[in-house]
Amino acid sequence: MVSGGITPFMHPETMTAIIEVRVIEGMTTEDVTNELRSALLKAGLGTRAEVTLADPPHDWIPPTTPPPSTWPKPWSAPTRT
Repeated sequence: MVSGGITPFMHPETMTAIIEVRVIEGMTTEDVTNELRSALLKAGLGTRAEVTLADPPHDWIPPTTPPPSTWPKPWSAPTRT
């Protein structure tokens, strides 16, 4: 979700972008925020943008691993007879 500005087609003085980042096991809040900051720096926006987490409890939802019984079954090609 992106918001900011008061007039259509006018660049706002400030803008807010809300993003959701899906995480996998092993990722931490520090890893994710550092990667986002690194991407902003590479894009030349390091001094113009900041990364902040949402307020708890929405700041971090840890990844979950489904039980093995729900994992997809390996696929095998049919054999010729």
